[in-house]
Amino acid sequence: MDQHVFSCIVLPLQMYAFHSQDRQMPTCPDGWSNAWMGHSYLMNTAYGAQGGGQQLASPGSCLPHFRSHLFIECNAKGLCGFFQEHKNFWLRVIGSSMDDDMFSMIMGEAIKVRNNDDRIGKCVVCLRTQQMTDFFLR
Repeated sequence: MDQHVFSCIVLPLQMYAFHSQDRQMPTCPDGWSNAWMGHSYLMNTAYGAQGGGQQLASPGSCLPHFRSHLFIECNAKGLCGFFQEHKNFWLRVIGSSMDDDMFSMIMGEAIKVRNNDDRIGKCVVCLRTQQMTDFFLR
């Protein structure tokens, strides 16, 4: 089970996630370097009113790997499993032109691991490499 459960690290860096809802991977702005690319994660729900999410600017909203089940739950006896009640929500790709019905209502869709690449929004996490004072000195 250890290979499936990870811990988090808090980094005191200026990192931000940039998302795209088309099939193109976004790029980092000038003065920023690419830390990693991934899929745009929005939130999860669990039993009742439980759930959580990430701010879209947070690096935690850009996950390097798409997984249909992000959370595993373990009881006091050490038994662990994935539960159907736990739902994950991802930003999805939408049309980028008027021809693609850009302003029409987007219908929800259950996305499985095998068909995610062209339906899940793409993102990049960027690390600020240029100090803000450099911008003001120009």
